[in-house]
Amino acid sequence: MNNHPLNEVGRIVADLSDLVRESPEVMSHPYGTESRIFIAGDRVANGDVEWSLIGSVEWQYRLMDDLCYRRAVDAEFGRLVVDGRRLPAEKYLALWRRECAKPMPLLQLIEFGITPVLELHLPTDHCRSAEHTDVAEGWYASPFLVDFDQHMSRWTIPLDSVEHFKLAAQLRSIYWAQERNVEGFSRTTKLRVADRARALPQTTDLFKEAA
Repeated sequence: MNNHPLNEVGRIVADLSDLVRESPEVMSHPYGTESRIFIAGDRVANGDVEWSLIGSVEWQYRLMDDLCYRRAVDAEFGRLVVDGRRLPAEKYLALWRRECAKPMPLLQLIEFGITPVLELHLPTDHCRSAEHTDVAEGWYASPFLVDFDQHMSRWTIPLDSVEHFKLAAQLRSIYWAQERNVEGFSRTTKLRVADRARALPQTTDLFKEAA
């Protein structure tokens, strides 16, 4: 059993401001100006940084709630440290509030080496139903369709452009409309991390900022 605390050495808050400016009519709902991406970086045994997504692409207050329930509690009880140093929950959350005040544009996050990816499993009959006839052809011609049969269809969509967010929003609407009534729906957001993002230099001003 590993009793060592998580050692958080980086945190990123990204927004979609660059894509909203590019195409405000597309980037409105559910992905728009209020959407944020929270990502925590933990130093692992080999010295690399392992980046993990907090929640999903979501409104900021919901992601802060997630931090309060999970990582802030771990910080308070010593199960999570920051650059090797223990911080109380409030000072830990102050580090995230600092990042929230100056979010990184999504395209800069991707240039850094981290791309959010949406994975959707949806029943094929719902995707091909009459109400979706006008758009379903495009869904099934998408290069992000992983596989499908008469029962289930699966997409893996990198959230890195307006068009990809548009596809994600269309398919996500099926998920939200039917998830409570039909088995087989699932929605997961993961991170695709390039090697260059795993090497993060040590930050020296964290504790001054959190004080």
